[in-house]
Amino acid sequence: MNYKEIEQLKISLPKAETYIANYTSAFDVKFAHHSTAIEGNTLSFIETKLVIEDRQSIGGKSLREIYEVANHHDAFMYICDQVQQGFSLNEEKVKKIHRLLLDKIATYAGTYRANDVFISGTDYVPPSYDGEMYPMLRKFYEDLSVKTMIYNPIEYAAWTHAEFVHIHPFNDGNGRIARLLLNYQLMFNGYLPIIIPFEERNQYYQALQVYDHDHNLEPFAELIGKYVYEELKKTAKYIRR
Repeated sequence: MNYKEIEQLKISLPKAETYIANYTSAFDVKFAHHSTAIEGNTLSFIETKLVIEDRQSIGGKSLREIYEVANHHDAFMYICDQVQQGFSLNEEKVKKIHRLLLDKIATYAGTYRANDVFISGTDYVPPSYDGEMYPMLRKFYEDLSVKTMIYNPIEYAAWTHAEFVHIHPFNDGNGRIARLLLNYQLMFNGYLPIIIPFEERNQYYQALQVYDHDHNLEPFAELIGKYVYEELKKTAKYIRR
């Protein structure tokens, strides 16, 4: 992945405030649809749009699914606001994002798990809450400042996501919040947010599994870099048109 080329493309992107405002609104719906669909939400794109933009209830769908997309919108708006104000990511903000994501869904929103968990579809077992998880979490938050000196911004965003789901600190919502944290870091460093398409979830999971087993970030960072590059190219094309 040629990260310098991506950085140059970001710098050369024309400034278009009206476009960016419209982009954020359209991106929000698409992001909520794909991110919740990865976790099993069955709302269609149109249904997601109706929930977020019109706050409509959808017949035949559970309240949980409706809250998932509505809450995702609220969480994304929160991180956009925090980035705009120049606030870097920290533990307080992570817990706030989780509270927004799980609002009206779970009583433990914003609270780290107090039990061991297992992830279906993989042989990776997250750290035990008793003795392993909390030291890893402390190091994760400490490393949020350290890793900026080691990784370029795209790798840094990818690491934030990969390490967070590796720790898996919440009972529910780890994947959704990790994708929000990924975009938090990208936007904080001047990049556009990205979407990991539901249709490409297998490739996404495979890259994360490599990190889970040997802490090799390269495959996942390459994947994120590809999405960043594609988003920048698409946006530059529309703005210049």
